Amino acid sequence: MSKKLLVSIILLAVVVLVFVATRKPLPQVVKDTSTWSVEKADSIDEVVLEQSGKRLAFGKKDGEWAMTSPVESKAAQRALADVEALFAAGLKSDLIAEAPDDSYGFGEAALHVEVKSNGASVASFALGKQVTVPNSQARRAWLQPDGGTTAYRAYSLADSTDLSAALDRPLDDWREKKVLGLEKDTLETIELERDGQTVVVARGVGDDTWVITEPAGVPIDVGRASSLITTAENLLVDGFADAVTLDDAGLLAPSRTVTFKNADKSLVLEFGDLVDTKHSELAHGDTTARFMHIVGSGLIYTVSGYKVDTLTSSLAELRDKKVLDLDSDAIDKIAFGSPEEGLFTLVREGTQWTIWEGETSTVADPAKIGPVLANLSRMNAINFVDAPPLVPILDGKPNVLVVSLGQDLQHTLRFGASNSGTANTVLAQLDDGLIFELSSFVANALRKSATELRSE
Repeated sequence: MSKKLLVSIILLAVVVLVFVATRKPLPQVVKDTSTWSVEKADSIDEVVLEQSGKRLAFGKKDGEWAMTSPVESKAAQRALADVEALFAAGLKSDLIAEAPDDSYGFGEAALHVEVKSNGASVASFALGKQVTVPNSQARRAWLQPDGGTTAYRAYSLADSTDLSAALDRPLDDWREKKVLGLEKDTLETIELERDGQTVVVARGVGDDTWVITEPAGVPIDVGRASSLITTAENLLVDGFADAVTLDDAGLLAPSRTVTFKNADKSLVLEFGDLVDTKHSELAHGDTTARFMHIVGSGLIYTVSGYKVDTLTSSLAELRDKKVLDLDSDAIDKIAFGSPEEGLFTLVREGTQWTIWEGETSTVADPAKIGPVLANLSRMNAINFVDAPPLVPILDGKPNVLVVSLGQDLQHTLRFGASNSGTANTVLAQLDDGLIFELSSFVANALRKSATELRSE
C-alpha cells in the first residue's frame, strides 16, 4: 500500500469519526407501538394555557366558562366547548418519538395545555406540529407530556374533532372579543363627545329611525347612523391590554367618549391614544388602532382604527351629506356669473335651453347642459365646515349660481376657495346657510361660462 493511499484512508476515517461524534441523533420513531392516551373525562372545569411567556387560566362555574387569570374576563365559550369535547371523548396516539428535535414544534413558541377536573390533572402537555397521516386525510398532532422527553402522535376520539384545530389558536382567541353586549332594539340614545363637541343621536318615530337631537335641526345621515349602531352591536375588539395602565393608554383624559343608553342603564366607552410601537403586538399591525376602556370594567382593549372612527363619528360625519335633491325636469332657469363679470342666464324653452346675455340669446348645447342638471339635482357635500365667510375665487370663472324652479322656489350657490389647500375640494354655500366642502369635479361642472355652454 502506497504512503499516499494510507494517508487518504486515515483522513477519511477521521472525518467519519468527527461526523459521528458531532451529529445530532435522529428521532427514533416506532410505528404502532405507542400506548400513551388520555382517558375520557366526564367533565373538565379548568384549562390553563401558556405560550411565549403568557399564561391564561379559565374556570367553569354554573355551566359558563370565564377567564380567571391574569384578569377576570369573559371567555370564548365555543373555544372552551371544543376542549370539553376533546377530553370527553379522550385522546389516543399511534406513533412515538423518543428524542424529538425542533422539527416537531416543541420550541419556545409551543402552546402548553393543562386540563383539570375537580382539581385533579386530566392532561398536561406541549402541543407540537400538526401532521397528516400518509395516504389518508387523517390529521394528527405531536404532543409532549410535561416532565417527559418523549413525544406522541395523538388524535381525538371525538367524531369530526381536529385535535390541533381545537387547541392551536392565538391566545386572544380564547377570550370573548364581543365585549359590549349591546342590543340595538333596546338602545334609546347615543351621546358622542369628540374634540370638545357633543352630539346626541336618539331613536326617532318608526322602526330603525334615528335623529340628531343635539345640536338641533341637523339632518342625519341614515347610512352613517346605521353603521355606527351596527358596529357597536357587533363590535369585536382586536386585542387585550391587561398590562397597560389607564395613564399609559391615554385614558385618564380620553380623547373620545361614547355613551349608549337604554331605559335601564348606560354603557360608557372611552378611547385613548393610538397604540404605540411599545405595544404594537396588541394592535396586530394596525397603526391606527386605539386603546378602549369600558368604564367600570377595569379592562382595556385595543380596537382597530376604522371601528373607532365609526363608533366615535363626528357631527360632520353624522350629518346628512345631501345638499340638493331637485327634480331636474322642474328646473327652468339657471343664472351663472360673478359680481365682477355680471350674470348670464340659461332658460328652458320647451325641450331647448337658451343662453341669454343681456338682450342677446344663443342656443345652448344639450350635451353640455346634461352634466349641469345632473350635478344640481343630486348634490352631496364632502364635509361641512364651521368657518368664516367664503373667500371668492377671482379666477375669471363664475362663482355664483342661482337655480330657479318655477316662480316660487330658487336656490343660490356660492363657490369659494379650497378649504384644504388642495385642488380636490372647494368651499361652497347654499342659500346663505351652511358652508360645506364640495368636490372640485362637481364645482367645475357647475362653474361654466356662456362660451363653454354654447352650442358650436
